[in-house]
Amino acid sequence: MARQTRTDAEFYGLLKRFRGAVLLDVADYGRTPTGDANYTILVSDRFVAQNVTLTAARTKTLPAASGYPAGLPLVVADETGSVTTANTLIIARAGSDTIDGATSVTLDSAYGFVVLVSDGSAKWTVLASSVGTNLLAVAAGTTPSPTTLVFGIQGGAVVTFTCAQVNAA
Repeated sequence: MARQTRTDAEFYGLLKRFRGAVLLDVADYGRTPTGDANYTILVSDRFVAQNVTLTAARTKTLPAASGYPAGLPLVVADETGSVTTANTLIIARAGSDTIDGATSVTLDSAYGFVVLVSDGSAKWTVLASSVGTNLLAVAAGTTPSPTTLVFGIQGGAVVTFTCAQVNAA
């Protein structure tokens, strides 16, 4: 099967059809590893990966919202699980842009991520994020505690998932 490459417009159309489900074909859009350093995200970046263990808090600075394709997702993720409350990953605005009205978003837990879209002018919107999300690893046949997992959605709506028991597949 041949790999299918999509244009930015086609990708955005697919994203809209899934109504909030964020899908990013890294093979089509690439992955930018950033190491244990601050990094200024490029307008050509689509998936920015924290790919090594952090030794200190690091900042990933967004490109100007006006220079990034409007509506196209930008993912920043901790692939190593080394982000902690001491070694945070800060996603900072460029210039006077805003990120949901703020100047930055901070990832402070392992395997955190944020998916952002630009309005093509001066604002970034968080489409999805692990900020405030508790993900649990539990054994089959057990009941996790707490049993309610919370996932925050942009626009103030909150979706909760309740798990009574984890069953083996």
